[in-house]
Parts: sequence; structure tokens; C-alpha cells
Amino acid sequence: MYRYLFVGEQVNKRKSDIPFDKRYNSGKFLHDSIIYLENIEWIKVDFDNIYKGRKLNKSIKRKQYKYNEIIALGRVAEKELNRMNINCIYVPHPSFFKRFHSKEGINKYSQIILEAIANG
Repeated sequence: MYRYLFVGEQVNKRKSDIPFDKRYNSGKFLHDSIIYLENIEWIKVDFDNIYKGRKLNKSIKRKQYKYNEIIALGRVAEKELNRMNINCIYVPHPSFFKRFHSKEGINKYSQIILEAIANG
């Protein structure tokens, strides 16, 4: 099985306690963009955030070895993962992409994720 961990910055407490809840905002956009990965039986996709409340989520350091690739969603996640000496692949955060590239849509964001993983 091939395993991906997508790491964002922090949960949107106003909507959900689940990292990238697929019912809301950036979580919905991200899930819609990677639906092809989530539906492949030999691929497992998990989600987490670099911060739990105001503290650094150190559990990512322990569980990093369970994943073939860790994808940093945004520069904040990338910076913190790098400071923790965790190798990661950078992809723009879904909220950034929605805000500044919404006309390009989900297909373009999907392509960015695929290219980042392929070039990882």
C-alpha cells in the first residue's frame, strides 16, 4: 500500500475539529481535488495539521515513517515540517489556490498535486 499524509496548518474550529473536513471550505476543495487518489484501493490518504491548537503537533514526527510521502499544504506547514527535519513535498494550500486561482479550478489543483508527487 502507498500512503500519503497531507499536512495543513490548523483546523478551522468554526466549522469542524477534523483536519480538512470534506464537508467544508478548503477541506471540500482538497478532497474534490484528490478524489482520484482516495478511490484507488492501493493508496491510503490521511490528513493532519502542523498545529494542534497553538502547539506544534509533534505526533507527525513519530508517525512520519508510516507514509511514503508527506505533502505540506502551504508554506507554514512546509516550514514547520522542515524545522522538524521531516522531508515533505510542497503544494499550495487549498484556500490560497481557491482565493487566487479559482478560475483554474479543481482540475488544475489536482494537476499541481500530481506533478508535485511525481517530481517529489
